[in-house]
Amino acid sequence: MTDIGNTEAPAWELFAADVVRALEKVGNRCLTLPSGTGLWSTKGVAARIALRANEHLGATLNLLSIDAITASRTLARGLLECAFASAALTTEPDVFLRMLKDDSERSRHNQGNFILERGLGDDKLQLQKLRVAISAMDRKLELISPKKVALLGPLAAQYLQYQRLSDDSAHLTARSLEHYVARETAGWRAIPCEPSAEQNLATLQLALQSSLLTAFAVCEVLEFSLERTEVGGLLERLASMPQTRMI
Repeated sequence: MTDIGNTEAPAWELFAADVVRALEKVGNRCLTLPSGTGLWSTKGVAARIALRANEHLGATLNLLSIDAITASRTLARGLLECAFASAALTTEPDVFLRMLKDDSERSRHNQGNFILERGLGDDKLQLQKLRVAISAMDRKLELISPKKVALLGPLAAQYLQYQRLSDDSAHLTARSLEHYVARETAGWRAIPCEPSAEQNLATLQLALQSSLLTAFAVCEVLEFSLERTEVGGLLERLASMPQTRMI
């Protein structure tokens, strides 16, 4: 990783290692849910959110190690989604689970519509079956909204960070392309993205915070008391760590 901050780097590296170890414990316990746990039960979904978050965090750390700032921030945004979702499971589980199922159904409806609108495929029988299936779907169902998920739980204020990550890196926006520009007196030139130490550190802090918030909520849902205590202690440590500039 780029020298992320002089005297602060060793403390952040040590903290990140401790976080990874703690989240591995949570993830391992999620792999041993009791037989009969429902796939779409609150606990079944919480366990899978934890595993997704751990995967995202590992990839984010790897991307930071090669200074891939836009890619790492894109995954950090995914970690915020995990935090919103797990928090919603602690406050409005039924609402969130319904949102997940509605999103899946609506997505399939939209994909099918696109196939028919663009005339993709030449099997008339299959296209007719698709047309019938789509007509039977509920058109009132909505795609999942990260904002609505965030508003279900106590992390609503973090949605601003989600918006900033979308603009800064996750979407191909004018702002995201600024990472590849060097401005000069005569104009500008394209350059490889070279994040500063502060940019990498800000990304690291957000990724660790989102991962810990996800794990804390998952431990609450799954009643992992020992792991919840450890993750809570890490959240307290995080609050005392040197703060970075917001993205």
